[in-house]
Amino acid sequence: PPPRRALAQAVFQRLVTADGTRAIVDLDELAALPPATGEVRALIDHLVSARLLVSKADDHAGGATVELIHEALIGAWPRLRQWAEASREDAASLVQVRQAAQQWEARGCPPGLLWRGEAADEARWLASRLGPTLGPRERRFVDAVIAHAARADRTRRLVVLATMVVLAALVVAGGVAVVWVRQAEQAALRKADEARAARLELAGQLQVVQAKEAARVAAERQAAAAAATATAAGADARMSRAELE
Repeated sequence: PPPRRALAQAVFQRLVTADGTRAIVDLDELAALPPATGEVRALIDHLVSARLLVSKADDHAGGATVELIHEALIGAWPRLRQWAEASREDAASLVQVRQAAQQWEARGCPPGLLWRGEAADEARWLASRLGPTLGPRERRFVDAVIAHAARADRTRRLVVLATMVVLAALVVAGGVAVVWVRQAEQAALRKADEARAARLELAGQLQVVQAKEAARVAAERQAAAAAATATAAGADARMSRAELE
């Protein structure tokens, strides 16, 4: 049926690499594919019984793995070859995100292993294109990448906004400083003009005082000369009176 066919396509996409070879995938990883309600395991059991897949127990990891029964099946089965060729780019991206998610989870999900930049954009693309075929671990990794990228974008926007605010504040402060300097210059010019006017006024008053002082000295001299003349005239008058007597 179409729903199980789509699920089978998702399973086979994980079992064929981008190079056209068979891949070994954990059974638990395949079983976690949506809808993850046991239907995937039933499908895998059906494909194993049909001798298209083979499941082996992993003695080292303690789980089971699934792979194609033979690599020749990729070239001999037209539908599988069509799926592999149509999803070659998706398969390469799926391998990358699977390996990155495994390493990220194995190391305790550190933020330093999350994709950034163009890789984060690819994670967004994977979420939109391959979202239904991503396993829980891969989905957690992609969601963490997208969330981290969103936080980084918000941080960059805040930094840009803060920079613009600081620059605007600097421009305003510079404008205020220019206005203050101009006002100070104008005040200094006014004070200089007032000082020049005061000096001119003081010089004029000094000239008036000097003229009055010169007039007083001249008047005193004239008075002294007149007094001397009057004294001489009085002496002459006394002498004439004495002569008359």
